[in-house]
Amino acid sequence: MTGRRFVRIVPGALAMAGILGLDGCAPVAPMRDTPSLGVVDTALANGAPEFALRIAQTMIAKNPSSEAAWVRQGDAYAAMGNPFEAKGSYHRALSLQPHSTGAEMGMGRLALRSNPTEAAEWFGKVVETHRDDPAALNDLGIAEDLLGQHAAAQVNYRKALNAQPDLSAAQVNLGLSLAVSGHAQEGAALIRPLAEGSAATPRSREDLATALLLSGQENAARAVLRRDVPENRLDDSIRALRALGTMQAVPGS
Repeated sequence: MTGRRFVRIVPGALAMAGILGLDGCAPVAPMRDTPSLGVVDTALANGAPEFALRIAQTMIAKNPSSEAAWVRQGDAYAAMGNPFEAKGSYHRALSLQPHSTGAEMGMGRLALRSNPTEAAEWFGKVVETHRDDPAALNDLGIAEDLLGQHAAAQVNYRKALNAQPDLSAAQVNLGLSLAVSGHAQEGAALIRPLAEGSAATPRSREDLATALLLSGQENAARAVLRRDVPENRLDDSIRALRALGTMQAVPGS
């Protein structure tokens, strides 16, 4: 499954469910058991969930006991914005494989915005059996940030980065988590290389602007935002980022 970092506590809520920015979720490593699964993974990665769903359904019709195919069907439904169907697919996968990592990750991500406590439980299950899984550690950190457990979240982002140093989702989430917990300058320093490098995106620049704003550097934040935001909308963007940056996540909100 592809994903952003935090849910962003800013989709950009903080890249936490928006900042923490579902930049938030790191990609789950593809499970390529068969060529067909590889095709599904590629379709999902390239933003073609309808095509991925058709392939997964064909695989299930041929082999209803394929846990991996049920997970892919769930991932496709989730990407299409159909959580009820996604949950049904993940539950079926779990009935076939009680510790299905893909299904547990999928269930956690479905719960992340509405019930971070439940999400943390699902991601925690994955970490219990795969303690160095970078995607699970990153997503567990997102859930903890949304619950206001910033210190615990930062530990898990650092573990994710130890396991996969180039995991930009965890790097940004760590930076944003530090920023919203009183360490904005340190957070901005972590995000800056991603926001100013050759692969920088409007989203990464918004993340940097958020951290700069929280560290009291409004002029610097404005300078970053000007790359992507028209001058007549700059004040609105600053107000929105300031509100998101001071937001406290509430379980179940």
